[in-house]
Amino acid sequence: MRVGADRILDPPFRDWIASKRVGLVTNPAGLNSRLEPTAAVLARSPGTEVAALFGPEHGFLGHEAAEAEPAFDREQQRTLRAFLAACDAVKFARARPSAAETARIIDTARGFVQATADAAEAPAHASAPTAGEAGG
Repeated sequence: MRVGADRILDPPFRDWIASKRVGLVTNPAGLNSRLEPTAAVLARSPGTEVAALFGPEHGFLGHEAAEAEPAFDREQQRTLRAFLAACDAVKFARARPSAAETARIIDTARGFVQATADAAEAPAHASAPTAGEAGG
């Protein structure tokens, strides 16, 4: 049996991430059959940039404080839960979604990444200029 971290660099999956910035939902136990971290496997893919690591409740390495404010709002949390449930069904229950369902799941993931990227970038663009930048 080959796990997902072994298959990600095989066709057609390799083609899906070629020359792209990718985010990986994983944790430190996410390894391939050679016990290499999935993030390292992805980082070796030519032209692929691992732009973000999404981890469990307390962050990828578990260092985030339990009382910290969630990084995602309630709607984003709901979307992420539904997306991960669909992925788990494929991975663990060997579900075979239709082409239309697969396209919907991929669109959901793209929309989630775009929405959270936009939200993360918003404060940087909305900041007021400092006195030196204001020209006065």
